[in-house]
Amino acid sequence: MFEASKAATPTIDLSEDRQSARVRMGEFRHPAQPTHILGVFGDVGRSILYPVHAIVFALHCTHLSPFKPSLANFRHQVLPVKWRKIPHPEYFFSLYKYLYLQSTDFLHEPPFHPPDITTCDEATLRLYVRNVVGFWANVCNFGVQDNALWETMYEVYEELMQAIVDLSDQQAEGSRE
Repeated sequence: MFEASKAATPTIDLSEDRQSARVRMGEFRHPAQPTHILGVFGDVGRSILYPVHAIVFALHCTHLSPFKPSLANFRHQVLPVKWRKIPHPEYFFSLYKYLYLQSTDFLHEPPFHPPDITTCDEATLRLYVRNVVGFWANVCNFGVQDNALWETMYEVYEELMQAIVDLSDQQAEGSRE
């Protein structure tokens, strides 16, 4: 579902009142068609629309108010839109994938973790920390309560912070010599 090619991605046309959207599935096929559209936005930039299943978000997101009942017409795929302002829309797709796949592997890959932490300078490590903190802010915004996710975020954050401390110690030792 998430590795689909661009041609297989559903097309979403937002209505003028921004309260509903027509979804054209094209080549995209999934046994459980979406029930709603979730529009996320931040302080600046554009809004991004995601086809979602209300049950997935209801099960995992304690700070998200219920979706309006959907009278989805699957022939025409007109779905209600729910809007949500979030701290870091650029990291929402990672949370979206996590809610569906329940895998934390992505937190050990860019943009949250460098391929080789030992080759990074302090500025680069701080960028990775910023990305983890941005993702964490979105998780908090939605109220996701999942121990595996929280433990992995903590582990990645701690590893990055320890690498910064180690790098600072190395630089301090080098300046004393």
